[in-house]
Amino acid sequence: MADEARATSPQRAARLGSGDQDGMDTAFGRAYPNPSRAGCPDREVLTALARRVRPIADPAYKHLTGCSPCYEEFRAIQRADARRARRRRTLGWTAAAAAVLVMMIAGIWALGWTRGRASRISRLAMSGEASASTVISTQLDLRKYTVARGDQAEPALPPLVLPRRRLNLTILLPVGSESGTYQIDLLGSDGRASATATGTAEIQKYVTTLHATIDLRAVPRGTYRLAIGPRGEAPHLFPAQLR
Repeated sequence: MADEARATSPQRAARLGSGDQDGMDTAFGRAYPNPSRAGCPDREVLTALARRVRPIADPAYKHLTGCSPCYEEFRAIQRADARRARRRRTLGWTAAAAAVLVMMIAGIWALGWTRGRASRISRLAMSGEASASTVISTQLDLRKYTVARGDQAEPALPPLVLPRRRLNLTILLPVGSESGTYQIDLLGSDGRASATATGTAEIQKYVTTLHATIDLRAVPRGTYRLAIGPRGEAPHLFPAQLR
């Protein structure tokens, strides 16, 4: 067996680790004990041989065919590398499977959310319910109201109805109102302003028209007074109902 093992070429030793190695491992791993480790290369060289980094003509390969300790160390390095490669492949497949699973779950969730959102939008559209963030255009005609200034008696006409939304107001001011900058306050029963806005009034076709945007979304429903007047002057008061 020793003669047969010693006849193995360095080129064949370089290919150790591929195919069926049991017989070759037995032959090279036991046939040539070298207890004194005479002429043995260091660990770095054996690692390079095991990983086929060195050229095939390197004489260190021939040393493996006549030194069982070096051969065993050489094969141990190859087996350790093979185990690490298998672990990396296993981890790679596991990570890929996990990524696919996460993508599937995200896709299912996104599909459900999209369908739910579309259903909600459809229901709102069918019921005619406006979104709370939508700006609603509203016109108020104040020409029919008798003007009350300061704390004078309020008009007897029905109150102006305002929705609890963000309103883009077009206000037709009472006859005789001048153009300029106006302040608008929604006053509660305590006289404090629950919402405030400013706008510019212009005379359009003989009617003084005021344009302003006011946000009433955070104001509670109830009875109020709408105070409108040129900035710096006493406002006109109009009854208002917030719904």
